[in-house]
Order: sequence, then structure tokens, then C-alpha cells
Amino acid sequence: MRRLLTLSVVILLFALDAYAQPGMQGMRMSSFGGTVAGLENPALLANVRNRWEVNLSNMNYTLENSDIKLNWRDFSSSQNINFNASSLGNIQDFSLKNIVEFQGPSVMFNLKNKLAIGFSTRVRSFTQLNSMDLSLVQPLFENRQFDLATDGKIVEPYLNVNLQTFADFGISGAYKVLRLKKHNLFVGATARIYRGLFAFDFTGQDIDIDLDQAVNDSVLNINADLALKASVPADADFLNNGDGLSGFLNPGVVLNSLVQQAAGSGFGFDIGAVYEGKLLKRKLRAGVSITDIGSVRYNKGIQYGVSFVANNVSIHKDSLDNFPSGYDSIKAYAAGYGVVIDTSIGETSFSQILPTRINLFADLQIVKGFYVSVMTALDATSSGQLRSNYSNYLSVIPRFQSKRIEAWVPITYNAFSSQAQVGVGARISAFYFGTNNIADIIQGEVKGFNFYLGARVSSLRSKKKNDKNKGDK
Repeated sequence: MRRLLTLSVVILLFALDAYAQPGMQGMRMSSFGGTVAGLENPALLANVRNRWEVNLSNMNYTLENSDIKLNWRDFSSSQNINFNASSLGNIQDFSLKNIVEFQGPSVMFNLKNKLAIGFSTRVRSFTQLNSMDLSLVQPLFENRQFDLATDGKIVEPYLNVNLQTFADFGISGAYKVLRLKKHNLFVGATARIYRGLFAFDFTGQDIDIDLDQAVNDSVLNINADLALKASVPADADFLNNGDGLSGFLNPGVVLNSLVQQAAGSGFGFDIGAVYEGKLLKRKLRAGVSITDIGSVRYNKGIQYGVSFVANNVSIHKDSLDNFPSGYDSIKAYAAGYGVVIDTSIGETSFSQILPTRINLFADLQIVKGFYVSVMTALDATSSGQLRSNYSNYLSVIPRFQSKRIEAWVPITYNAFSSQAQVGVGARISAFYFGTNNIADIIQGEVKGFNFYLGARVSSLRSKKKNDKNKGDK
């Protein structure tokens, strides 16, 4: 009983104030995690039991928001979306994140659990909406148009939309620097070259739009401070050309833009360390890493940088029916109404910070084949810079592990959406899949959605050579 209490206290201490990136927690913690584990902490490449691995591909998709719960069953029926639209007016700081990650062909080789090398490819896309007053879109969910006369004026102190899609190509190395009877220490690093497909950032501050009562209800009085920075591929200028979007959706154009004509480029790295030992005769692993250290400089695509400052600008409502599309046309339209336009910001180049994280984990063997892991990740980006970033999470992951079959049940607290989630995942031979919110899906109401799946070819060790603690077969 005393040993059991000790193990419980250790797990609890690791869990306090802990956060983790959603998706694939079981694979990242697995002793057979291979290249997926290496993305979490490069030192794990020398610690896992993969002799070698070729990761064919995997995808990890996450959609989450800060305030709204939807019943997904309503989307497959003729009913209206099931939530109270009138409550939207009370949500003044709504945020949303949509993150898509593709790990492409990646390889690793582990030489006797002492030295490991690896190569990885990956594409990630971030869409982030920050601090929106949802009273602006309330009429949309009530199937009517927004009307300043009835809905009141538009006031938005701060609003931000940020998008970034980039690829990275990494070379990793890991080495066992300390080998004692009951203690081992591994260190690792990954150097990455980043290629930015496109970046877009829109920030609006002090937005105040109301009817000009001094004239009549047909004239708008506008005050706003808006700024836009963007960089897009030369072959897919979707900001100024409607046909550019079709080019952007063409896989051939996207691949060419990433490899040869990227809008931006950068260099970054990951570093990590892993300790392996025993606690009360149970196998214990713990690690720390910092990933995605660096930024992408956007200076090779078609650059956009402009600010719009409107001070008591009056625009007739009927003229909005002829509101133009396209970057250059919008600038000309705004200038015609006396909006102050500055095109000097970011038109030559700008940088976007990568989603830097500080990661911690602990993995404890309970009995043969069964483990409990706790993963942590702290967002290390600065809110004062253009950035893509992951949300903060807390995850405790009970899991079963063997060479052929693995299963895990991550229990996650999502700090972004302020809710607990229960997921499920598994690996069956070469295939792995799962979701972080199976309980929400079963119940029907969700604030977000996550799923992942992948395939690989790998050679696995049954147990480490000279490891007296019997491993998993």
C-alpha cells in the first residue's frame, strides 16, 4: 500500500500545472514511438526501442474554441444548430484555433540505444482568431442581417486574425551521455530548415462604427485603426486575384511554392534531454525539451503591408453595396473616403514567430505492459509578436504497451476551451489512430474536435540489451 501511495504522489506532482499539445500523446510517450516521439523530444530517438523506422505519413487535426458548445448531431439533421444564439452577445472575447499537421516521410536509425540519427519532414497550418466580440455575428446565427439601427453600434477594442502555413525539414541526432547501473541520460537536438508557404495577420483596434445621427440613418460614422501584413506565393496571389485561390488549392502549386518559391524561410532547432531509471523497482522516464525555436522571415513572396486609420470617416450605407474585392481595389476605395493609408509597414519583409514550446514529461511503469504518463508543454511565444502557437493542456495518459498492439486513454484538461476531455487511441502493428475527445463526441456537445492517424514501417526490439527490468514483448 505504501508503494502504491508513493507512486500516486509522484504522478500527482508531475501533473500539477502541466500542459501538453493535443493529439498522439500515446505514440509520443511509447517506447516504440519512433519518429513521432522524436518530434516531442529529440533525445527520445536514442531512448525508444525502434531499431529503425520509416514513417510513411500521419495527420493530426485540432479545432477548438473558447466559448461555444455545439451538438454535432444537428449538422446531420434538418434541425437548427443547437445553442442559444441570444447568448452570443455576452461573449466579448471569443477565440478559435484550427491546426492541421502532416508529418511526411521521415526516417530514424537507433544504434544499440546509444546513438540515433533521424530525418523528418512536416507541414503545419495554423488559423487563429483572437478576441472577437460575438455580438457582431449573432444575427448570422439568427438567420438575419446585421442592422446598426436595431443591433446597436459596432465596438471592437481589439480583434486579431492570424494564419500561417509552413513546412520544416529536420536532421536529428541523439546520444546516451551517461550510463550507470540504474541511471541513463540521453540528450538530443534537431536542426530545422523552415519554408513558409504564406502568412497573414490582421489586427483591428479601437473599432467604432455607428449611424451618423446628425445626418440620417443612411450614413455611417467610422473610427478604426486596422493593420494588415501578409506574404503569399507568387503563383497564388489570392489576396489580390480571385484566380489565385484556385492556384493555392492546387497541390502542385503548393508543393512548388514550399520547395522552390516559398514566401518565407527560416532556421530553427529543437533540443532535449531524457532521464531513464527506476523508482521502487519500476521503470521511470522523464524528459524536458524545447521545440520550434526560431522564426520564419517572409521576404520572398508577394508582400503586403498596410494600415488603415479612419477618424470620423463618413460613408453612405448604399456605397457598401459596391465594396470592392482585392487588396489594391480596397486601398483605392478607402482612400476615396479620406481613410489615412500607410503602406510602409512590412511591405518589404516581416517575421512570424514559430510555435515554440517548453515540454516536460514523465512516464512510469505500473506493472509489466501498463504505464501512466504525464505530458506538459508551456507556450513560449510572446503575445507582442506575430506568432503561431499551441494551446496549453494538461494530460494524464494511462496506456498499455507491447510490440504489436498499444492502447491509451488520454485524460486532458484544455486550458483554451476550459474543459476536460477524455480520448482514446491505439496502434495496431504499423497503423495508429485516435482522438482526444471521444467522450464529448459520444455525449454530442463539443467545443472542438481532434483526430489523428498514421502509418509506418519499423523494426522493434523486444527489450533493451542488458536491461534487468523485464520489458514489454
